Amino acid sequence: MGFLCDIAVIGEGATLAHYLRALLPGDAQVHEAETLDALPRVRVAWVSARALARQGQLLWSLRRFRAGGGLVAFEASGANDPDWLARGFAAADIAFASHGALQALSGPADPETCAARIAAFGPLEVVLRCGTAPAILMVDGRPARIPLPQRVTPLDRAGVREAFTAAWLATRLSGACATTATIQAHRLAAHVLQRPGARVALPGSGEPAPVGQHLVGVV
Repeated sequence: MGFLCDIAVIGEGATLAHYLRALLPGDAQVHEAETLDALPRVRVAWVSARALARQGQLLWSLRRFRAGGGLVAFEASGANDPDWLARGFAAADIAFASHGALQALSGPADPETCAARIAAFGPLEVVLRCGTAPAILMVDGRPARIPLPQRVTPLDRAGVREAFTAAWLATRLSGACATTATIQAHRLAAHVLQRPGARVALPGSGEPAPVGQHLVGVV
């Protein structure tokens, strides 16, 4: 991986879009949308499970998008139907999920088993959030535990998941490996977790800057 381009955020993604705009260089546009129609410059699409379940035709759009060289990231949080969850994983290149939420849908299993179940649907990269425990990163079927750089005292959990996802995507699309992306995601999530509100200023001056210039050392 390693390309910066326009990104579509499909579904309930206003906070995710906020962080992506702050993290990505200015020439990478972030579009909040309900479909991929009329977005010819978009090469990466993030879609929520809720949006996929609400718009059945979106699944076909994602398949066409991938067939044309597009990259799809799927967020499983908010899913309440295992069938739609499976379809979303199958339509994705990158899958984000929460260990606790997945167990509620598919039954008890350790994090590595949950990540392997997701990978079996087809995503090449799986990022499984596990609360304060290490995240599970699975790339090409190989799992790895990526611990939090440092424990923090939570103040406000609003926006933490979106900050994690935005930092992961921005770092990965800039050319870094998936492990580095997960570490950076942990760092920004910890920063947001310690501040009130879903949309907080980024570490440093608070001014938006390209990814990689302000995440190191935030925890």
